[in-house]
Amino acid sequence: MTAPIRSERAAESNVQPEEHRNPSLAPKPFLNSRPRPSAVRYCRSPFLQREQIMTNQNQNPKSISKTPPVAGLPSDDALRELAKTYLAEQHRHFPEYHSCGLLPELNDASFAAMASQFAEAYQSGSVRSFAPTSQATKHVSVAACYVRYSDTNSNTRSLDQQLINVLKKAERDGAFVPWQYVFADAAITATTTARPGYQMLRNLIGSVENTPSVIIVDELDRLHRDQAESLLFVRLVKSRNRRLVTADNFDSSDEFAKITHAMTSLNSEMQIDQLTKKVYRGMADAFKNGKHVSAPPTGYKLVERKDAEGNVIINSNSKVERKVVIDDEAAEVIRRIFKMYAEEKLSPAKIAKVLDGESALEGSRWGQSSVTQMLKNEKYIGRWTWKKTTRVQDPVTGKQRSVPVPEEERLVVEFPERRIVPQELWEAAVSRMAEVSRDTNPPKGQRKTSRQEAYPTMLFDLWCEKCDAPLRRFRSVGDYVQMSCPHGKDGLRGCDLKSSKSLRIIEECLLTPIKQQLFADGYAERLCSEANKFLAEEASKPPVDTKKIERKVASLTAKLKRNGQRLSSLDEGVAADSLFESIQIDQNALTDLKARLALTTKANFRPEPLDAETIQEFLANLRELLHDDIVKAHGVLSKMVGQVRVSLGEKQGRTHTWRAKLNLNSIPALVEIGKQRDCPTTHSLEFLRVCSWTTDDQQRVTIVDIPNYQRIAADAIKMYRAGSPVNRIAVALKSDPSTVKKAIEWAANNDTSFIPPADFSVRRKLANNKTTKIGPEVVRLRNEGLTFEEIAERLDTTGGTASRAYKQYNANANLAAVEKGERLDTGKNKRKIPEEKINQIRDLLIEGKLSKRAIAREVGVSAWTVRNEAKRVAAEKASAPAPSQSHA
Repeated sequence: MTAPIRSERAAESNVQPEEHRNPSLAPKPFLNSRPRPSAVRYCRSPFLQREQIMTNQNQNPKSISKTPPVAGLPSDDALRELAKTYLAEQHRHFPEYHSCGLLPELNDASFAAMASQFAEAYQSGSVRSFAPTSQATKHVSVAACYVRYSDTNSNTRSLDQQLINVLKKAERDGAFVPWQYVFADAAITATTTARPGYQMLRNLIGSVENTPSVIIVDELDRLHRDQAESLLFVRLVKSRNRRLVTADNFDSSDEFAKITHAMTSLNSEMQIDQLTKKVYRGMADAFKNGKHVSAPPTGYKLVERKDAEGNVIINSNSKVERKVVIDDEAAEVIRRIFKMYAEEKLSPAKIAKVLDGESALEGSRWGQSSVTQMLKNEKYIGRWTWKKTTRVQDPVTGKQRSVPVPEEERLVVEFPERRIVPQELWEAAVSRMAEVSRDTNPPKGQRKTSRQEAYPTMLFDLWCEKCDAPLRRFRSVGDYVQMSCPHGKDGLRGCDLKSSKSLRIIEECLLTPIKQQLFADGYAERLCSEANKFLAEEASKPPVDTKKIERKVASLTAKLKRNGQRLSSLDEGVAADSLFESIQIDQNALTDLKARLALTTKANFRPEPLDAETIQEFLANLRELLHDDIVKAHGVLSKMVGQVRVSLGEKQGRTHTWRAKLNLNSIPALVEIGKQRDCPTTHSLEFLRVCSWTTDDQQRVTIVDIPNYQRIAADAIKMYRAGSPVNRIAVALKSDPSTVKKAIEWAANNDTSFIPPADFSVRRKLANNKTTKIGPEVVRLRNEGLTFEEIAERLDTTGGTASRAYKQYNANANLAAVEKGERLDTGKNKRKIPEEKINQIRDLLIEGKLSKRAIAREVGVSAWTVRNEAKRVAAEKASAPAPSQSHA
C-alpha cells in the first residue's frame, strides 16, 4: 500500500486552481479540438506532468530522458481487457442490442478496435456523439460512466471491477452506456482535476448534447477527492438537467442528496489529510533509520540489503530491501569536480564542459546547473537532509512552485560512512563559492554590487564613452563572447558605437600596453626611484596634528550618546522627530571626522623606501595573476585602470575599429599584491596610494583583431632564417606547422615591427592539453633512460606526443635552441636497430654502389635510418685527421 498512499499524499498538497472550481473559467480543450500528438501539450496541469514523470520513473528508472506515454491512458492490454469486460456485461444486459449494431461481436478483433478507438479519443480529447438506432428500446435512457484508480501499484483490474458495478447499476436504472461514453483515468489521483478522462466527461456534461442524461460512477471518491470541485461538479450536472448516481445508491435527484454528497466529499478530503500525516510519519522514520526515501544523488547507488548469512532481505511487501552505498566510479568524479572548483578555480560551466568532453560517467549529460547543485549538496559530506522544500500550488493559476521548509522543520541525519568529499576540500569549495556568489534577485535598491563585480567573467569594466553606458554581451555562444553598447545599434542617447567586438580581441589589445609597460626591463627600478624621491620629501615634512580631530570625535560621540538616551525616553511627537534629525546630522559628521582622522593618521606614517627587488617580485606575481585567474585579475585591473572608456574608431574593411582610453596606475595593483603576501613594503605602497601619488599614464589603444599567424610572424621568420625546420618552430611557438608556414610567408613580404609580441597580446589559458599534463612524467622517465617510444607505451600515447611534451616542458631551452637553428638536446637515445645491421649499412654506404633507398630495402630498415647513418659517416670522415704524406 506504500505507493498508492504516496501518490494520494503527493497530490493532497496541491490546491485546485480557480478555473477548476468555476466551470465558466475551465478550459475546454477536449471537445471539437484537433488531435494533440504530445502528452505534455495535452496535460495542462504542472502536477499532472510531474505525476506522469513519476509514473515512468517507477516503471523504469532509466527512462527519464525518454518521451513519457500519455498520462492517465491505460495500457493497450488494460484497454483490451476493459473492452472485453464491457462487451461481456452489455451482451448479458442488452442481448438485443447486438442485432441492431449497438454492440459488436465478442472477439479479439472487436476488443482491439474498441481499445484503439478509446486511445485515439483519449489522446485527442474529443468525444464522438452517440446516436441510438431506431431498433433500440425506446424506454432505455443513455448514460455515461467514469472509472479511475490512483497509482501505478494499484490493481489494474480495478477499472474492470468498477465498470462491472457501473453497468449493473445502469441496467437496473434502465440506462445504456455506449462505449464512447466510457471515460477512465489510470494512475492519476482524484485530488487534481487535470485528468484527461475526467475533463472529457466534464466537457460532455457542459455541452449542448441531450445525451447522456445520467452519469454513473462506482463511488463518489472515484470522481473527486477535493470538496470544492466535487460540489461544483454536482452543480454543473444539475444545471444541465442531468443526474449523478453511484453504484452504492447515491442519486443527486434525491431530497437529501446535498447533505450526503457534502459529507462524503468532506470525508474523502479528510482521509487524504490523515493519509498524508501517516505517510510523512512513516517516511521520516525510514529516513532516520538510513533507508532511502528518494533516489540518491550522483555518487551513490542502491544495492540489496543482506542479512548476516548473506541472504537478500525481503520486506513485508515482498520487495527486496535496498540501501544507499557509495558508487566508487561516480564518487571519484564528484571529488574531481570539487578539486577543479576549489583548487583549479574553474567555474561550474567550465567543469561541465570538461566532463562533457571526456564523457565522464558514460550516459550522463553535464550542465552548469547540475555541477552547481553538486557543489552545494551536503550529502557528499555525510549530512543528509529530508524535506528541504515543499511544493505549493497557486489557487488561481494552478502553477506549482517550490518553497523552502523552515530549518527547524527539516530532518537532518549524519551518515559518516557516506562521506565522499573530505572536509578540507568541502570548506575550500564553500569559501570560494562565498567569494564569487551573489544574490540573483535582491530586493529593489538593495543590490550592492553588479554581477560583473561579484562574479567577473572578463578582465576589464568596459563602458561606452559616448553614452556612458556599460557594454553588454551581444550574440554570445559558449566561450565566444561579443561586446556591444546597448544604445549604439538604435542610435539612442546620441551613441554611434554600432559595431561589436569579440571580448578576446578587446582584452588582448588592452593587455598589450599594460604588459609592455609593467613588465618591461627597468620598470621596477624607475618606479622605485621616482617613488622614493616622493617618500623622502614627505618624510622631511612635519606631521599633521591630529589631537584637534580626536577631541571633536570624542565630543560628538558623547553628544550622540546623550541624545540617544533622551530619544528613548520621549514619546512620538515633534520633539522626538527634531531630536532624531539632530542625531542623524551628528552621526554623518562623526563618520566624516573618523574618515578624516584615519586618512591623516596614514599620511603621518613615515614608511621605508621601496626596494626594487621586492617590486620586481610583486610584478612577477601580477603577471601570473593576469594569466591564470580572471576573478582576482579583474579586481586588480579595476584598481589599476578603472573603467575603460571605448569609442568608435576608423573604418577598417567592413567594420570599424574601436579606440579605448587607459589611465594606467600600478600602485593600487601592487598594494593588492602586497596585501596577499603580507609584506612590509605594502605599508609604503599604501602610503603612496593614500597620498594620491600616482604613475598615471594615459594611453589610447586601438582595438583591432590581429591574426595569430601575424603575432608569431617575427619569431617564426627569425627561427626559420636560423635554419630551424617548420615542425620544430611549431613546437617552440606552441602552434601548428600550417600556421607557422603562413606566418613565414607573411613575414617575408610585410613589416612585423608594429605587431605586439605574442607573449604580451595573448592571455594564456589554463593548461589542460595532453602534452602539458604528461610533461613532468615524460621528463622523469626520460631522465631514467627510457626512449620516447617506451615512454609512449607506458603513458598510452605516441612517441611524437611524448617528444613534444618533453620539449614543451623545457620550453625556454627549446626556444633558445630553435632560435639558433639547433635541436634541443633530449638525451641519448637507445638504438633499437641491432649493431650488425648498422655495420652492414655503413659498409654498403662506404662501397657506394647502392642508393640509400636500395640499402634500406637490402638491410630491412627505413630510408630515414639510412640517411641518418650516412650523415654520421660523413661527419666522421670530416672530423678524421688527414693522412700524413710520406716523402720519397
